[in-house]
Amino acid sequence: MTHYLIERELGRGAMGVVYLALDTKLNRSVAVKSLPADLALDADRKARFEDEARTLAAINHPNIASIYGLEQQDGSTYLILEFVEGPTLTERLIGGAMELEEALRVCRQVASGIDAAHQRGIIHRDLKPENIKLRPDGVVKVLDFGIAMAGELQTGTARMDTPTTLLLAILAGAFIAMGAVFSTVVSAGSAALPFGVARVLAGAAFSLGLVLVVVAGAELFTGNNLLVMAYASRKASAAQVLRNWSLVYIGNFIGGAATAAGMYAAGLHQWGNGQVGATALAIAQAKCSLTWSEALMRGVFCNALVCMALWLCMSCRSTGDKILAIMLPVSAFVAAGFEHSIANMYFIPSGLLIKTFGPAQDLAPMGGCPEVTWGNFFLANLLPVTIGNIIGGALMVGTVYWVVYCRRSRSGDAALHITGRAEHEVPTLQQRDGTRG
Repeated sequence: MTHYLIERELGRGAMGVVYLALDTKLNRSVAVKSLPADLALDADRKARFEDEARTLAAINHPNIASIYGLEQQDGSTYLILEFVEGPTLTERLIGGAMELEEALRVCRQVASGIDAAHQRGIIHRDLKPENIKLRPDGVVKVLDFGIAMAGELQTGTARMDTPTTLLLAILAGAFIAMGAVFSTVVSAGSAALPFGVARVLAGAAFSLGLVLVVVAGAELFTGNNLLVMAYASRKASAAQVLRNWSLVYIGNFIGGAATAAGMYAAGLHQWGNGQVGATALAIAQAKCSLTWSEALMRGVFCNALVCMALWLCMSCRSTGDKILAIMLPVSAFVAAGFEHSIANMYFIPSGLLIKTFGPAQDLAPMGGCPEVTWGNFFLANLLPVTIGNIIGGALMVGTVYWVVYCRRSRSGDAALHITGRAEHEVPTLQQRDGTRG
C-alpha cells in the first residue's frame, strides 16, 4: 500500500480511525479507515470491520460513499473509501436553517441512498446528520455503514468462547431473576387493585431483567433465538448456533435457580407478613397448572414480544431509548400471562423451595400447591415453554425479518465478496513523510 500517502486524521470512532490519504497511482484523495492492530486481534471486531466492507460493496449508488478496496498489512486491516469533500449535515445546520428547497433536495437524496441499501437487505442503523455529507456540487452522500445490520446479529455471539458465553449466560439468568423478584414483590398484596392494573405494574417491574441484559450485556437464550438470522445469512453454522443456545440455556438456568436459592436464604418469602412468599407460591402453582398446549402457545407469544423488544433496541441510540423500547413489549407479555422459559427458571424453583422448606401455613391457602413439583416444572412447563419460545423468537421474528430484509441479498453473496491482493502482495501504508503508518 505504498501508493497511499497519509495526509491527516479525519476522525475516529468505535470501529477505527479514518485518515485522508492520497492515492498516488490514480492521483485522487481517498479516506483510509484503519482497524488498529490491537483491535484486529479481537475476532468479533475484525469480523464487524470486514462486514462493513462487504456491506458497502453490496451497494452501488450515487448517494452512498463507495468502497475502493480492503487491504491488510502487518496485522492491521484497512478500508479504502471514497473521500467526500464538503461539510456534514450537522456542520451545515450549525451555519443556519435550510431553505425548504434545499432541505427537500437533501432529503430526497438521502432517501434514495437508504432505499437502495434496503433493496439489498441492509439497514444503516446509525443514520444521523454527522453521517451525511454535502458536496459542493450539491450531491449528498451517506457515510459510515460500520454498524449496519445486513440481516443478521453480530456473528461474534455465535463464535464466543465457552467460558465467556457461560459466564454471560449465568449473568443473564440472574438478571432476569432479579426482574422476577421485583415483579413478585410488586404483585404481593395487590389484590385490592383492578386485575389489569396489577398485571401491568408487575410487567413494568419485570422489564428490569431485560433492561439489565441489554444495557449491562449478557447472553439470554430467548434473545439469542434471533441467531437464526445469522445462520440464514451464512454468517454462522448450525453447529455454532446450537452450541450457543445450549451453553446459554444451561447458564441461564444456573443463574435463575441460584438467584431463587439466594432469595430464599435471604428470607424474601417472609416479607410483608408472608405475602411475598404466598405470591411466589401462587405464581408457581399457576405456571405448573397449565396444559401442555397452553404453555406452548404462551411461550410462542412471549418470545415474539421479547425478540421484538430486542429488535426495537437495534434502532436505539441511547440507554433511555433502549429502556423505553423494552418496557412496553415486556410489560405486555407479563400482563397477558405469557410464559418465558428463563423467568420460569426463577419463578418455579422459588415456589418449590418455599413449598419444601417454608412454613406449612404458607401452603394452606392453596391446598398445599399439589401441582408445584419438579416433574411438572420440567415436563409440563419448561419443556413446552422453551419450544414455544424458540418458535416465537426464531420463526415468528427472526425468520420473518430475515425473509423481509435479507433473502434478496443472500442470492447475491458472490457480489459481496471483496476481491483483492494476497496478503504477501500488499505493500505498506506510508505517511506523507515516508514513515509507515
